[in-house]
Amino acid sequence: ALRCAPPAAPLLYIATYRAPARRAYRPTARAATMATSPHPPPPTDDDAAPTATTTTTGTAAAAAATAAAAAATAATASAAADVPDVATFRSSPIFHERLDLLALRLPAKRCNEIRKLAADVMLKRSRVPPITDSSTATISSDDGGSGGGGAVAAAASAATTVKKEKLLLFHEEIQKKADLPQRLIDLIDGDDSVDLKRVSISIDYDRLTADEAIRRLLEPAGITRVASFETAGHVAHLNLKQEHDPYKHVIAQILVDKLPTVRTVVNKTGNIASVYRTFPLELLCGDDNLMVDVKAYNCRFQFRYGDVYWNSRLDGEHQRMTMQFESGDVIYDMFAGVGPFAIPSAKKGCTVFANDLNPESYRYLKHNVKLNKVDRRVYCYNNDAREFLTMVVARKKLYLGDNTFGFDIQKEEETTTPPPQKKKKKNSIGGGGSSGGGGSGG
Repeated sequence: ALRCAPPAAPLLYIATYRAPARRAYRPTARAATMATSPHPPPPTDDDAAPTATTTTTGTAAAAAATAAAAAATAATASAAADVPDVATFRSSPIFHERLDLLALRLPAKRCNEIRKLAADVMLKRSRVPPITDSSTATISSDDGGSGGGGAVAAAASAATTVKKEKLLLFHEEIQKKADLPQRLIDLIDGDDSVDLKRVSISIDYDRLTADEAIRRLLEPAGITRVASFETAGHVAHLNLKQEHDPYKHVIAQILVDKLPTVRTVVNKTGNIASVYRTFPLELLCGDDNLMVDVKAYNCRFQFRYGDVYWNSRLDGEHQRMTMQFESGDVIYDMFAGVGPFAIPSAKKGCTVFANDLNPESYRYLKHNVKLNKVDRRVYCYNNDAREFLTMVVARKKLYLGDNTFGFDIQKEEETTTPPPQKKKKKNSIGGGGSSGGGGSGG
């Protein structure tokens, strides 16, 4: 990143990234001969290594790799046989649990008072409230003193009393009265309106979070949990391993069930192989609609997920950088993507020259600039980053802060690649950005 301050001009920022060049493979004469001849050439002095040891080691390594691959395939096949069906997995026993807990029955009007006394020993489980109605649990006749007693359902005739009573649930480690803090023991002994009861709470699929449900799905098979995933608007993007493959559709359905904003789940099926830094995706669950609308940094970004580079993990870096800019600064963004730097910077009063090689990124860049009403401050280009850098910087065509440019913007714009599926309007220049997305390189 280059930061300089010309005389009597605002600060100039030039941010660029260049991937290290990969040296092309050039086979040596010996390697070329081996590739074209059925008989290998005689070894040279450099090849005078113990061939027997090398062969044995290579054979053993190959055998070990083959055995590992076979074991992985067998494990995947075995796991696939135990995968719950997508249509009926919610009723699977792995998602159901019954908790036998010690609880304090108390008048409803005293909930807030006693809750403060029991804050450190209450049940702490997601989607299971620590204070519940007496009618939602099976109450035992045991008072928690000795741990005995059988489960007896609350009588229907006590409905009037139940409405006025609550149950404060203690966490699983509290199994008897002696496990409670002394302040609660004194309360129970000295107050006839509260008493201890054993209760049985049913935990089903609806009471599990997405993380808990996925963990229960994978743990019986000894498969590592899904560490994380990315979201962009209504799309959740997974990067699953091969061992997750038999479970991928169930995992996707769990995310749709548990996350209110997620309607589509996709999975990455290959590595980044394009100069545009995009990768292949497969639809696992939900709507086949990858057009997303993201709100971030007080801006809106619209684009088709998968056609442009997007990485929400860069959100923090985007905010950190834009916070350093001041009104009047000039920003040259070589890899603008759909505009995560360009639009927030323009909203701060900066002038931004935004470039991206990907035609789709360029198209959505211009759309988002107009959407966020910063088209008077952002100028968009669809060039290779090197060409853009040469055109704007090397030829010293810099904006000097006096409302004049060292070059004709409209003329330079006409030399760029036009956006696909969209006619270019005269005297219309603009650009924008995507929250979390980076740009494609040159």
